[in-house]
Amino acid sequence: MKQLIAYCGLDCEKCDAYIATQNNDQALREKTAKYWSELNGVEITPEMINCDGCRMDGRKTPYCASLCQIKKCAQSKQMETCGSCEQMKNCPTVGMIVKNNPDALKNLEKDNSESKPVEVNPEDTTRAMAYKLWMKAPNPMVTFFKTLDVTNLVKISRKKHLKFNMLLDWCIGKAASSIKEFYTLPVGDRLLQYKNLAVNTIVKNKDGEVNSCDLLFSENINDFNCDYLKHTANSAEKCTDRDLSDSCMVIGTSAIIDTEIDGAVGMNSGIFNNPFIIWGKYKKLWFRYKLSLSFQFHHTQMDGAHAGKFLANLQNEIVEVKL
Repeated sequence: MKQLIAYCGLDCEKCDAYIATQNNDQALREKTAKYWSELNGVEITPEMINCDGCRMDGRKTPYCASLCQIKKCAQSKQMETCGSCEQMKNCPTVGMIVKNNPDALKNLEKDNSESKPVEVNPEDTTRAMAYKLWMKAPNPMVTFFKTLDVTNLVKISRKKHLKFNMLLDWCIGKAASSIKEFYTLPVGDRLLQYKNLAVNTIVKNKDGEVNSCDLLFSENINDFNCDYLKHTANSAEKCTDRDLSDSCMVIGTSAIIDTEIDGAVGMNSGIFNNPFIIWGKYKKLWFRYKLSLSFQFHHTQMDGAHAGKFLANLQNEIVEVKL
C-alpha cells in the first residue's frame, strides 16, 4: 500500500491539510482551519494546518501527531494500517471513518487482500519435483557456510553512524529480492506464494531479554533504516515481537555480535521453514573486515544453486551499497 494511505484508509493526498502544506497555500490553510474549527467545535488555527501525511515522517497536524486513537491503536499492534487487523470489520474505532468514507474501506480491504500470501499448486511451479522429494523428508533443511568481506559496511557504519546490522539486513533483503524462489515457502503441507519480503532481526529489550522484529524490505535503504530504527526501538521498549509472517516471506536472522563464530546449524522443527541466517562478530584481517555466516534453507523452497546465487548476490550488494 502506498505510504500516503493513512492508518484508517483515508487518502492523505486528498486531504486539504496535506494539499495546503505541499503547495504552501496559506488561503487553503485558513479555509481548512475555519471549517475544521466549526466541524469539531474547537479552535484550530492556520498554523496547525501542516501535514506531510499520516504515516510519513515530517510535519503533522496536532490531531494526527498525538490525538488520533486509530493511529495509536495501529501502532500499538505494530500494523501498517487497520487493513492488516483481523478485528477491522467490527472495530468501532475505525468504523466511524469507513462508514462515512467508502473509499477508505476499499483502501483497507485492498491492503488486506494484497498483502496475504496465496496457496499455489506445486505442480504449477518450478518446485514441483522438490516438493515431492523434500516436503515430507525428515530433515529437509540445508546449511551453507560463507565468509563475506564486509569492509564496505563497516566503513559506512562508522562514517554515517548507521547500525552495521541494519546495513547487513538491507543487503540480505536486496540480495534475495531478485531470486524468485524467496517468494515461495512451504508452510505445513502447503506451498505459499508471497508478494513481499521481510527481514527479521533480534532485539535486546529493556528487560535484558530478546524480542523478534520483522522489517518489510524496501529498495530504498533510507526508508528501510527509518523502519529499522522505529520498529526495533518499539520492540525494545515494549518488549513485544513484530510479526509480518501473515503478509511477508520472512528471512530470519540472528546476530551474535559479541562472539566470533564460524557458523551455526539450525535443526528443522517442522514448523519454521523460513530461510535463516546466523552470524557473529566480524573479524579484522589486515586491512579488511571478514564475517562468517551460515545460511539455512528448506530444500523445497530452493536448491543449492539458488542459495549459492543468493550468497553471491549478498557479497555484491555489500560491496556496492552506497550512501
